[in-house]
Amino acid sequence: MSDPGPRFRSPARGWGLTRFDGCPFPEPDAPGTGALDLRVGYCRFGEDGRLVRRARQTDRRRTGELMATLNRLRTSLVPVVVVDGEPVASGWGRTKLRLREGTHLVEVQSLHSRAHHMVRVEPGRTVKLDYVGVLGQAHRRDRAAPQPGPYDGCALGPRGRLHLRQLGLAHARDRRENAALIAVMAAVAVAAAFAYRDFADEDQRLWVVPIATAVAALLLAVGGATALWKHLRSNRTPPFPPTEYRPYRGTAAPVTVVDAHGASPEPSPGTGAVLIDARFAKDDLELEALARQLPEGVRGLAAPHDRHLADTGEAVPIRHRFAVPPPRIAIDGRHVAAAWTRMWIELPVGDHVVEAATPSSPMPVVGPEAPAESRRIAFRVEPGRTTALALRVDVYAVPDPTERYLHGWRCSFGEATVSEAG
Repeated sequence: MSDPGPRFRSPARGWGLTRFDGCPFPEPDAPGTGALDLRVGYCRFGEDGRLVRRARQTDRRRTGELMATLNRLRTSLVPVVVVDGEPVASGWGRTKLRLREGTHLVEVQSLHSRAHHMVRVEPGRTVKLDYVGVLGQAHRRDRAAPQPGPYDGCALGPRGRLHLRQLGLAHARDRRENAALIAVMAAVAVAAAFAYRDFADEDQRLWVVPIATAVAALLLAVGGATALWKHLRSNRTPPFPPTEYRPYRGTAAPVTVVDAHGASPEPSPGTGAVLIDARFAKDDLELEALARQLPEGVRGLAAPHDRHLADTGEAVPIRHRFAVPPPRIAIDGRHVAAAWTRMWIELPVGDHVVEAATPSSPMPVVGPEAPAESRRIAFRVEPGRTTALALRVDVYAVPDPTERYLHGWRCSFGEATVSEAG
């Protein structure tokens, strides 16, 4: 059954939001600190029924391909929370962090790096954010798109004000709300039928149908008004303004982070700028790599493993998840504070060079590890113009389900494009 309403809890046991060891947050609860209250949730669309799952199991036994996924998810989409470049937690649920006063970059990584938001933390106050993604195959449909579009598969923003075009009505389609509305309308219909039967007076019977119709129309109007309000409420948040970003650690030059759907700033007179859109996407695992997730002695995807894989991209909960480190980016030899975001950097007019390198593995690798790739891109900055540079990295990582290491790591650049920012 499809259940699109956002849920801010684990979809199954073992996938709850868990803090990473060594997380530098929370900061000490001292003057000059505030709080970040983050909920990580999901929506579910088009879940396979029991007969479909049983048919897949039958097909596996018939063909002998016990690990075949029939083009299902084969890479983890479990959210990973990153604050100021530091991995914080992974899974679905709720967490609260103490942060220093100032601006902070909040990212939520999944199958791809499409959710980031800049927040302003004030002393003694709490910033509330929500992340909502989609379970299963629906999360993949925008994975290969080179630019953000109306469907991003996820959203991160102020609580109750998510700029979530594709799921704006999900709040109003909550299964329990629908069930309550249908139950009340059914009760009105039954009561009208009994009243019509019991009234002996013809004049009394004439009032039954108009009254029942008016009550049903009122209920539909209330439901429709609620749906419209929740839709407007979820789609009226403007993009966050361009904001300077400095990572928690490191000395790289700061950059200005731009919202995924926002416009870049205007360069100062006599200068230009470059807007670097850096993003990654995870590659599917081979079946042999996927089989490492199964418990010892299990040869194929049993029904529970199949269901979890279809929802989360993990057959069993991975104990040590990781955040994909940011790429290394230097402009004219000067390293900048790179992140999986849209980064705007003001530059003097003339010719410039961006040197980018794929990230190294975030944890030890006991299997094949490809060396980092590098890319050198020359471009020219014109007065008052912003040059747009799109960098995409494909990530292939084979996690171990229980130990803190990878069985394989490979990052490769996709096609890089240079154009004028719109």
